[in-house]
Amino acid sequence: MPDLTIGLAGFGRFGRLHARAFAALPGVRVGAVCDADPAIRERAAAGLPGVAVHATLEAMLDAGGLDAVDVVTDETAHGAQALAGLERGLPVFVEKPLATSVEDALAVGDAARRTGLPVVVGYVSRFDHRYALVHEAIRTGRLGRVSAITARRGFSRAWFEGFGTRVHPVFESMIHDIDLALWYLGAPVRSVFAHALASDPGASPVPDVLAALLVADDGRVVTLQSNWLVPDGAARNMPAGDLDPLELIGTIDAQLEVTGTRGSARVTLDDGPRIVTDAGVDSSTGLWPAVHGRVAGPLRDQLAHFCDVARRREPSALVPVEEAVAAVGVADAIVRSSADGRAVAVRC
Repeated sequence: MPDLTIGLAGFGRFGRLHARAFAALPGVRVGAVCDADPAIRERAAAGLPGVAVHATLEAMLDAGGLDAVDVVTDETAHGAQALAGLERGLPVFVEKPLATSVEDALAVGDAARRTGLPVVVGYVSRFDHRYALVHEAIRTGRLGRVSAITARRGFSRAWFEGFGTRVHPVFESMIHDIDLALWYLGAPVRSVFAHALASDPGASPVPDVLAALLVADDGRVVTLQSNWLVPDGAARNMPAGDLDPLELIGTIDAQLEVTGTRGSARVTLDDGPRIVTDAGVDSSTGLWPAVHGRVAGPLRDQLAHFCDVARRREPSALVPVEEAVAAVGVADAIVRSSADGRAVAVRC
């Protein structure tokens, strides 16, 4: 029998992906789903027979019978919904970011400390062996003291209109590299200078190019850049497939380099197998590959980690909520700096 019953808040693209990943974990089941969209609720009822479907998170929580909550809704709802789960005494997984405001992030962090319950944020890169091996090299001293970090992340141009404009892009794309920078530095960021550009302001006022310089408390530097301009002709590393409910075809072009006093490390996200056909070139990010008919890879591993800490009802040492709060603070500073055209202090 399952020993952990999950309530899934949101059954859009990532909600469906999470549901399939939970199905691959022993002793875990999705016991309820909530979504504000009636058409999506119908899809959930058809795709998850026997699972209770609700219109709101409150209704799902009121129905009871849950051991944990997985928040996979739009970014602006994350903070309030994570807080609601904690207030009902439930461990919470929340897709990145933890929140889109400093106030919401601090409230969740305070509630997590007060209750002692785990809050795991979906920073999937921490479960990707490529990025994790760099962290291990830093932890064991092989690179010496980290002096500088540089990261660039590009998304397919075709995705921008679909989901790149719903929040400031720092919370959709750059937030992954903010998290990695905090993980690798092991120190808070004190100030930020950033610039944002809407490359075609006639099409959308939301910036699709973003650059930021982060300065840590001890003076070390991080440079980050993200864009939504990868052309349609680029080799695809996120093709749609039988187990890909994201229904996206395109490219994430991500590179990261860490420079230390004794060595350096570099990660390129697109280093999976390449399949060449008349339709083009496909590879894989390896983030949620379908292996033997099931979701595998870092996404499955991070949800398995969440289930482990949820069973123990203990905070996660691998994805500390304090660092997730700090990431929101840095993202907030990037938004403010890019709007004001000056360096700003990080508020948390």
